[in-house]
Amino acid sequence: MWSEDWANRAWMTGIIMDLYVLFRRREGVGANLRGIRSQEKFLDVETEERKIALEKMRVEAYWIDVSIVKLLADFGFCGLHI
Repeated sequence: MWSEDWANRAWMTGIIMDLYVLFRRREGVGANLRGIRSQEKFLDVETEERKIALEKMRVEAYWIDVSIVKLLADFGFCGLHI
């Protein structure tokens, strides 16, 4: 029984660390998205490269958000078993 408690604590610690990393990555991607959008206001030229970069960042932000939600669900599940 005690090993199960320690395994859940270790799992919860890993979840917290992963959430921290994902929140930091999300901040970086969000800053890059805001930077590209602000450049569009000053530059009326919409290049194909910029469209592709913006779409890649949107997709990355989406999957980061999905991962954050999944980890929060894991955290809740893990919290029930401690």
